Order: sequence, then structure tokens, then C-alpha cells
Amino acid sequence: LLPSHRFIALADAIEAAFPNVVVEGNPSGPGRPGAFEVTLPDGAVLFSKLSSGGWPEAGSVVDAIGGSAACGLPQQ
Repeated sequence: LLPSHRFIALADAIEAAFPNVVVEGNPSGPGRPGAFEVTLPDGAVLFSKLSSGGWPEAGSVVDAIGGSAACGLPQQ
């Protein structure tokens, strides 16, 4: 997938599963092209493409979100 398509697909999947989670980025264009940041409502960063240097694996981001009490889901 093109970066912009990958960004949109991943962001849509995360936000659909976890409405309280914020996905921000800039798949292309001016500013920080390629940015993909996943944060919790309290500001905790779950994933930063800028920091890691690569795209996240969807499963690892979903696991991180699901394991966080701050996302509003009951803990297992």
C-alpha cells in the first residue's frame, strides 16, 4: 500500500475499535510527512512512527491499546 493508504487503513481500524484513542499524522504533504502517532486521551503515546522509524504492526498497536486502562476498556 502507498503510505497514505496504509495510514488511512490503520487509523480507521484503530479508531473504529477504540473510539477514545487519537490517531494523528500526516501521510503526505507539508509538515512532518509520514508521521503516524497513536495516543491515549491522557496524552500517553502508544506508538510514534517518527520515534520508531517505521510503520507499526496493527496487532502490536491494538494489543497496546487493549492493555491500557486509559483507553476506557475493562482490563482482562
